[in-house]
Formats: sequence, C-alpha cells, structure tokens
Amino acid sequence: MKIRLESIKKEGLQIDRDLGDKDLSSLPEGMRLAPSFRIQLKVSMAQNAVACRGRISGKIELTCSRCLGSFLEAFSSPIDVVFSPDMSPDEMELLEEEPGYHPLDPNAEEVDLGEDIREILVVCVPQKPLCKEDCKGLCSRCGQDLNRGPCDCGPTAPDPQWAALANLKAKLSSE
Repeated sequence: MKIRLESIKKEGLQIDRDLGDKDLSSLPEGMRLAPSFRIQLKVSMAQNAVACRGRISGKIELTCSRCLGSFLEAFSSPIDVVFSPDMSPDEMELLEEEPGYHPLDPNAEEVDLGEDIREILVVCVPQKPLCKEDCKGLCSRCGQDLNRGPCDCGPTAPDPQWAALANLKAKLSSE
C-alpha cells in the first residue's frame, strides 16, 4: 500500500479504506484478505519524517492445517511505522532489526506500507491455523474430511511396533 508524500497535508492525512490482496506484495500460502479487511491510518509529516499510525482489522481467509478447509478468522492489530531521512549509518544499523522504522530517501515521492502490513499478518496469524479447536482432520487412507462424518475405511490395525507397550498396559491393568 503506497502513500504519495505530496498527498500528506500540513494537518496530516486520514486513510480509512478497504485493503485487498493487491495492496500487499504477497501473502503466505493459504492466506487471503476477506473483502471487508480495512486499514484506518493517520499519516503525518514532521521534520521530513513520515509517521503512519493506525489499525488494520477485518477477516482473513485461512486454510485449516488439519482438514484443508477454508475458514474466516477475525483479525485486528495496531500499525505504527516511521520513515525518517535523517538517520546516521549507526542509527540505521540499530533500527534495521526494529520493526516499523525505515530510512527514507530524501528524493522519495512515496512510502510503501505493504511489507509492514504483510509482516504484521505473518507474525500475528498462527503457523498452523485450525478451523476449530477439535478439528478431526482428514482420513490418512482415503482423505475424507472427518469433520463431515466417518469414512468407510474402518478401524485401522494397531502398529506392531507398539505391541510391547500394549502388552505392558494389559498386564498392568490386570494387576
């Protein structure tokens, strides 16, 4: 999401609009922004630095890591990004690791928040999203979604590697 510096007036710039997949460089596989995903932002400029503060919120379409079904998850996070041209090389090196602080080329005509928004999404969304806490996943033999009901594969035979433990369990329960 790019903001032209010439559009930032003395009193600042208010942004309140929908944010789509096209506004971001790329999203992780299995993640899409729902149509109602919004950004509300106050952009101000002081001493050639550009400060962007606000909130991104809405629903994200994710893919369940167990059943591979799509589901919507509510999301809301603050965003606080500063672009500053007046940084010494030492300051830039220190702030390189600090999220939300970026050097600004004095000849820049725009700033881009796309990577910062993407980073917030990647960090805040679970690595293994679940459609529901007790998702049963897919049958390992036929691939049927077990949340929709049992499959016709029948019970699986126990793994012979665990036979010694099964015998020990039976022995301990009989005592």
